[in-house]
Amino acid sequence: MKRDYIEKWRIVEMEHWDKDYIDLVVPGYIRFDKDGLGEFQFGVVYGSMDYRIENYSKFERIEFSWEGQDETNSVCGIRTILSLTLPAINPFLSVIRPPV
Repeated sequence: MKRDYIEKWRIVEMEHWDKDYIDLVVPGYIRFDKDGLGEFQFGVVYGSMDYRIENYSKFERIEFSWEGQDETNSVCGIRTILSLTLPAINPFLSVIRPPV
């Protein structure tokens, strides 16, 4: 597991939601913990996840399954992020590290 990803990332852009929605409740984020678990929140959607990092072509990708809530509805899914550090190739979301 690459230590470069182990932290909380700020979501700054998403394919289907605007900035106002992303930050509706809290500033949108996705967090990867050392133990292969993590969490995220954007808008009224929040959840917990388990993930793995694997090599994919010239890049690394993060694959995760998640479950959580969208307002009062239970939701779950599987998602692959091609790269957190190269947002141009990742249409799902763009993230930045918060200032240290």
